[in-house]
Amino acid sequence: MFQVVSWESEVNGKPTPDLEAFVNVTKEIENGEFVRIKTVHLNGKPRVLTLKQDLHYWPTWELRFDPDTAMWQRKIIKSL
Repeated sequence: MFQVVSWESEVNGKPTPDLEAFVNVTKEIENGEFVRIKTVHLNGKPRVLTLKQDLHYWPTWELRFDPDTAMWQRKIIKSL
């Protein structure tokens, strides 16, 4: 569905120019709510996808590398 030749530019009509904006918009989405995601291909062609939030099976989380410990840290952002 998501490819390295495209990027997410909007979630529910709200611009997501960076990862922080994307995370902030996704925090507002409730479990079971439908979500509109606008992607833009490298050639400039837009595409809109509709997904349904399911926090039971797919909680929202962030994965970051900690250079001090040389380990990946997973942080739950939203779940049931």
